[in-house]
Amino acid sequence: MILVRNIRLPLSAGEPQAFEKALHAARIPRGKVQHLGVAKLSVDARHGQPKLVYTVAVTLKEPVEEAAFAARCGDASLQQKVDFSVQNGIQPLAHRPVVCGLGPAGLFAALLLARQGYQPIVLERGPALDERVKAVEHFSATGELDVNANIQFGEGGAGTFSDGKLTTRIGDELCGFVTEVFLQHGAPEEIAWKQKPHVGTDLLRGVITSIRKEIEALGGEVHFNTALTGFEQKNGRITGIFTTNGTFACEALVFAVGHSARDTFGMLMDGGLQLECKPFSVGFRAEHLQSEIEKSLYHEAAGHPALPRGEYQLSQHVGERCVYTFCMCPGGQVVASASEEGRVVTNGMSFHARNGKNANAAVVVSVGGKDFADDPRRAIAFQRELEARAYAAGRSAGEYAAPAENIQSFLEGRGQLNIGRVQPTYDRGVAAADLGALLPQELAAMGYRVDAKVVRRLVAAEASVDGADVAVCVHDSCPDRSTGEFADGVRALLPEGMVVEAAHVRNRSFCCGSLLRAAGKFEAGDKQARRHGEEAEEVHAAAIVTACVSCAFQLATKQDAVPVFHYLELLFDWRIDWRAADAYMKLRFLFDDVPDAEASGRAFVGLEGADDGCKGVPAAARSQGSAAAAAGAPVDADDGCGKDGGAPARPGKDEADGRG
Repeated sequence: MILVRNIRLPLSAGEPQAFEKALHAARIPRGKVQHLGVAKLSVDARHGQPKLVYTVAVTLKEPVEEAAFAARCGDASLQQKVDFSVQNGIQPLAHRPVVCGLGPAGLFAALLLARQGYQPIVLERGPALDERVKAVEHFSATGELDVNANIQFGEGGAGTFSDGKLTTRIGDELCGFVTEVFLQHGAPEEIAWKQKPHVGTDLLRGVITSIRKEIEALGGEVHFNTALTGFEQKNGRITGIFTTNGTFACEALVFAVGHSARDTFGMLMDGGLQLECKPFSVGFRAEHLQSEIEKSLYHEAAGHPALPRGEYQLSQHVGERCVYTFCMCPGGQVVASASEEGRVVTNGMSFHARNGKNANAAVVVSVGGKDFADDPRRAIAFQRELEARAYAAGRSAGEYAAPAENIQSFLEGRGQLNIGRVQPTYDRGVAAADLGALLPQELAAMGYRVDAKVVRRLVAAEASVDGADVAVCVHDSCPDRSTGEFADGVRALLPEGMVVEAAHVRNRSFCCGSLLRAAGKFEAGDKQARRHGEEAEEVHAAAIVTACVSCAFQLATKQDAVPVFHYLELLFDWRIDWRAADAYMKLRFLFDDVPDAEASGRAFVGLEGADDGCKGVPAAARSQGSAAAAAGAPVDADDGCGKDGGAPARPGKDEADGRG
């Protein structure tokens, strides 16, 4: 095949004119041609008058003549068909190979294995595409997130709900294999020759399903709603895996879990495997009118039917980092891409027609391993922290609403959002916020933080850790569980990369145990506190930090696994002796068993009738029922008098042995 490049034509021209000009440039007689086609089409809009630039593919009836004709033209070259064949190994497998993940990497790995006769087993934590689409639509409409069925997880991976771009910056000849497979499974023919081919999320869904059906037709198995939970090995080799739907024996496992499978990364590291920090980028989605993009590119020719939708790419190196645009979606929309509860992530997508009013692009800055001491756990914690801040910043507009501001406001750090001609397409809604304040200081002039040196010194003084390796987890108190306003504020105050998340946080958190003790269930309350300490140890946290004084007291005095800090201790470098503080708490029965307390049958045992500053307060006001206390009724801790409620009665000495 001969490729004839640089065939420049006006917008009014078409393929017939391009073919004739290519044959003339290469001096190829029409009678020698077996096939003509467009190999590449681009637009040169540099000089105000856009031109179509074709690369024409010519196949001759006599292939042996192609080299001679290609040599006659400076803009022509000989293109040999790339061999994409794969040679099987010679070592027999006792069990079928397993592919973990059915995103782009897993899909093609499974396809190659199936075509080579290996009948792979594929595990996908999310559902099949039809069910996945329903889950995404439900989340978009209600804000109710399925952590295993969303824009990140499910058949096809995150790419299913994207622009479907097939553009790379690598020039690997294997890219041709991807295009070939897509064409075999129903992708539009234009992806074979357009300069910037894309499928569109609407057409891509059918392509993905078709590839999966070919895998199954060749003997492969796809297990949806099945997550990898562990693996077993012998003599340094894998022998089997554990999943949410049983075990599989295997000695060949392909990890294609994607960048959002943070729990899987943790499982692998806990199992002794070494992971490396991969560079990634963080930032936001910028939206603007598609028509304005095309006016800036094509000038007076904007809107001509021969022109593709306008795209752009910007980049700027700042020191060792790069700020750049990525995944530009012409005529697309911004979508809610959360995969973990209480965290906001955005992505861009567009349909094949790219006919939306807005364009959007990611504006991001690069980060790498050295930002996280080459510790993958810290990198994951950084991502989670940033997503949690975004969730908290958008919370006023509803569940999983996104923080947003005008670009000029972002550059000036004002946090203002004025919606005019550009209507946000993010379907969960937006709330005005200072986006720069959500990012680390080096990336975007962030606000006040707790001094990392103070945290390391205070924690290292009480925990058996090196100060340089200090990591802490945040406890979400019961009143804060739904909104996360206080605990997420604590996360934002703590030093960058220092927060790790325990198994039960935010709306999955559980009581520290103080409410159980208030109800007289002392052993159960203390067990809750110890459980929090154990979960902190499981994620290698050296301490627990909380915004709640009651939680700080309970967790500090009823478990010994890790020290506990109220965030103000870290902020002001002032340590509280929580155990000693017990002696000064007049309402200590909320937390501690007092053996010599007299059982009077009243709510405030030992306080009724005492000359303690409660004179003049009606007895009824000091003897409210336990329901008020359990609901968190205000209590004046200064004088021991209940203002709007009280506390449950303490049992007397005779009940001490029978108390549960």
